[in-house]
Amino acid sequence: MNDFKEEYILSRQEYGSLFSYISDERVNTIYYNGKSFWIDEGSERYPAKEVPSREFTDRFISIVCNRCSKRLGATNPVVTVHTPVVSVTLISNAIAPDGPGFLIRKNKPIVRPDADELIRNGLCTKEDIEIMGDIVSSGRSFLIIGGNKTTRLKLMRHLTKYIPPTDRTVTVEESPELKISSISPGKDVTELIAAKDNDILSLAETAVCLDAKWVLLPNLRKENEKVLSYFEENSVSVGAATGGLVDTMCSDVMIEIKEDRKNAVSSYKISKIRY
Repeated sequence: MNDFKEEYILSRQEYGSLFSYISDERVNTIYYNGKSFWIDEGSERYPAKEVPSREFTDRFISIVCNRCSKRLGATNPVVTVHTPVVSVTLISNAIAPDGPGFLIRKNKPIVRPDADELIRNGLCTKEDIEIMGDIVSSGRSFLIIGGNKTTRLKLMRHLTKYIPPTDRTVTVEESPELKISSISPGKDVTELIAAKDNDILSLAETAVCLDAKWVLLPNLRKENEKVLSYFEENSVSVGAATGGLVDTMCSDVMIEIKEDRKNAVSSYKISKIRY
């Protein structure tokens, strides 16, 4: 029971009549729009057969807020809590006139893409893989620039394979997307999430205090690029990724991804590895 509660945020009893959908492997999401419940099952969407009462939905929202120590209201109209198994997003009636609502989404297991997959999808060549593997295993900082967010995450997940398991690794994110703990069992990994009052720069100091050997920043914003030089000053290796322009001089290696459009089909590939 306790394991279920940790992974799914709430207990079986607290999910009430929604538990049948939570336990159904075919169901992807459960959505309450303030008036009705909708179930996504594969590519199909249908209304829930049993509609929980308003008393249940209010209690559900209250329990989730208590679990994540957040308050839903006018000043904080959206609250999201994640576990490796499920994500719950709450929406306040401050922005949803029909009443507070929520979305329960089951998270698909995250797996680390292997070299064959990256090569097969055209993102990189075998030579690229060998170069990047040597770069990371030697502890050199790298910056992935360009492409889309999904591609950058996929490449960074693969590159973490080359970080020695005993090297303490800290991820710094605004939302838990990299999920290195899930794909690297047995590695010394700490995941830090930036809150509104605790930005990336302050978490960088925390990572250094934790004696991190590697820090991963999968969504580096231009306004936070100074953390790259901060980590360099403190002899911390950094793996960062960004879709925009940053000061590439703050990183040992730049891995540039560009769009590759053929026959009206868009994909992404590594165009340059500068080191």
